[in-house]
Amino acid sequence: MPKSSETSFQLEVEASPRRATPPVGNAVIGRKRKLRLITDVPVLKKPEPNKTSGTSPTPAITPRGLRIEAAAQYTGLSPFYLEECARNGTIPAVGGPNSGVCAAYIFLREHLDEYLDGLGEQAVKRAEDRRKATAEAAA
Repeated sequence: MPKSSETSFQLEVEASPRRATPPVGNAVIGRKRKLRLITDVPVLKKPEPNKTSGTSPTPAITPRGLRIEAAAQYTGLSPFYLEECARNGTIPAVGGPNSGVCAAYIFLREHLDEYLDGLGEQAVKRAEDRRKATAEAAA
């Protein structure tokens, strides 16, 4: 017998015979179904992860190094731009073609954060310069 907090149900479907006359206009061809609700089958609940015996939730491990695609998602920059930055040394990267470590460029999160902080400072400086220029032009 189900507990009062649980919901249980079972559906029985009865099909009526097809119509003898074809439908008119956009009517749907098919069978009409009558549904009857019976409340004798308990619905199984999914166990809570922390209350299951013998298992515990595994913490997600955040990688320190990111390949170009993951670094692009992390920073919001284009993968092509990040590859160009790795090639010309703007952002330090481990690996890459002919490196002997791995074929893909791997960016450390710390280096990506430092680069983005620098971009933010440059953006603030450009915005201040634009404000000064518009104030001088208005005066």
